Amino acid sequence: MRKLILIYCMIILLCRVIQGQVTFLESSYELNMLQQDFSSGVSIIDIDNDNVNEIFLVNYTGSHRLYVRQGDVFSDMGGYYGINGINNEYLNITVADVNMDSLPDFYITGADYGNRARLFINNAPDPFVQMAQAYNLNNISYIGAAFFQLSPLHGLCILTGDKLMQYSGSSFVDITQGSGLEDIFNVFCPVFFDIDGDYDDDLFIAGNWELTHGALFRNNGDGTFTDISGNTNQGGFGYGQEVTFGDIDNDRDFDIYLCSGFGTNTMWQNDGTGFFTNITAQSHTGCGGYSRGASFADFDDDGDLDLFVNRATEPKILYLNDSSGVYTDVSVESGVYLSGNGFGCSTGDINNDGHMDIIAANCCYEQNFIFINQNVDSNFVKIKVKGHHTNTLALGAIVELFAQRVGSRYYKFMAMREISSHATLHGTNELAVHFGTGNATRLAVRIHFQSGVMAETTNVYPGSVIVMEEPDMVAIDDSPVELPSQMLIAKAYPNPFNSSVTISLAGGEAEFYRIEIYNVLGEKVRSDMIKNEIPLTAFFTWNGCDDNGSEVDSGIYLITARSGVRQTGLKLTLLR
Repeated sequence: MRKLILIYCMIILLCRVIQGQVTFLESSYELNMLQQDFSSGVSIIDIDNDNVNEIFLVNYTGSHRLYVRQGDVFSDMGGYYGINGINNEYLNITVADVNMDSLPDFYITGADYGNRARLFINNAPDPFVQMAQAYNLNNISYIGAAFFQLSPLHGLCILTGDKLMQYSGSSFVDITQGSGLEDIFNVFCPVFFDIDGDYDDDLFIAGNWELTHGALFRNNGDGTFTDISGNTNQGGFGYGQEVTFGDIDNDRDFDIYLCSGFGTNTMWQNDGTGFFTNITAQSHTGCGGYSRGASFADFDDDGDLDLFVNRATEPKILYLNDSSGVYTDVSVESGVYLSGNGFGCSTGDINNDGHMDIIAANCCYEQNFIFINQNVDSNFVKIKVKGHHTNTLALGAIVELFAQRVGSRYYKFMAMREISSHATLHGTNELAVHFGTGNATRLAVRIHFQSGVMAETTNVYPGSVIVMEEPDMVAIDDSPVELPSQMLIAKAYPNPFNSSVTISLAGGEAEFYRIEIYNVLGEKVRSDMIKNEIPLTAFFTWNGCDDNGSEVDSGIYLITARSGVRQTGLKLTLLR
């Protein structure tokens, strides 16, 4: 019997080792992508909603390229789509659906400032149209730019250089004054993501070269930001010119990886409140080599985020996650340890097999690297998310994956992602959300949209590609005026909390609000009903106890509120 148990344990261990491996094949020759340019920015993206990804490559000194799949190879169709012949030292790319036709448009910026930015309106299958001036986005003070949604009451916004701008219905208008971002400068890599669990987008800015420290701004939810750059265990972030984010330890908050140019890259762990701790040594991710691109993705489909780093003076690096945020360098055995003057990078499913591939752009007229993932398992789920109103690409939507126990309503949180227009310096990752599913056999998905509504689905199986759409129950005005009448909005104060937290609710359509509170394992710890004081705001106070009156442990909790068909949710942090 002891021998049988030993053999069983060895089999389980072997399965885990195999699952934790990944190999890539550099395939630029096989895919007919051999052009040697001064490549900088890159985006893996489906330009025409045909469920096949194209590749947009920004060129610093020559014509940009748009690679379109034709059979088993790609052809450069940049000339046909009207993006060739534009040469102004461009470096950066970010995406959004500016004209609200459900197709991604492309905004590129570069080192030659002033009237130099370009906005390509996507008319696929017809050629794109350059309309930066028409949308008031042609002038930029610095290279960095990223689209996002500022709050449920705001439509599509963009930070372009040192200007915060909001879509007004026909073009973008400057709303920087009074926003809390009046004094930002050296905006090289702005990245928007939720740092504190309130489902709105906060801001991290990495500066060029080693001139400035990383800057962190909390979104106050009212159209303004507060500088909290000192919210670290070291009193601030180090130097850095590139930043990317992801939940490296699956604890329901987003962590930061900061590339420091010629210095050492650093990993910063979020405690759920927007306070970050430098864990570079513990995570084993402190490499140098002049990193200009980095991206998180679950390359081995085991359920946690791995990390690719595109370096310029040393070979590329791939780190595999052990599920706790501790990484192992597998660059050599995975096949990515190749030298090139690295610039931007992008991750996405290039060959439509459900696995995450990598494009590493190389500048200085060197060959770009196309790393195709050789996994053949079905341990993944891919979610294509459709938004509404001025945010049809669902930018800022937070997608959560749960393991669903067969025959019960028990759900265990597994991982989360956020859809980003600009998740890394010089790059945009595929907008469709990818999760590795590990050993899970049945799954559930929940999406928190920037409009304040949620969408959920259950009984999702590994190997699936699903489409989820934002519920059409929210009326959003394009300008920050009065509260829309068809929106359920919840706010929590204080959050984090120690003894009690008060939830304010407005916009419900039924007589009562149904309140449910879950822990990170998906277990319901508290439920209640409160009267909807139409048209006033209703309040619910939670004292940190479960339905039996027992105190719950410190940690992250998810509160959901429903009234009729309208629903919303918040993440709460209890610190005892």
